[in-house]
Amino acid sequence: MARGSLSELDTQCQIAERLKYGQAPANLPGLVDRVFARLTALLNTLSSQEVRNEPSCRTTIPH
Repeated sequence: MARGSLSELDTQCQIAERLKYGQAPANLPGLVDRVFARLTALLNTLSSQEVRNEPSCRTTIPH
């Protein structure tokens, strides 16, 4: 879900620029790529922990 939200934010920034609502920082594409890569690495780590049946860093949130 986080990667989808990041992609949506990137798209919204591109649309805003095209409609001349503002200018995104020049380094925005690089930042989006870095965050996307970190999210992917996190998901891969959590996935490999689940496969090995190791406890993960997830916590239960009380209702």
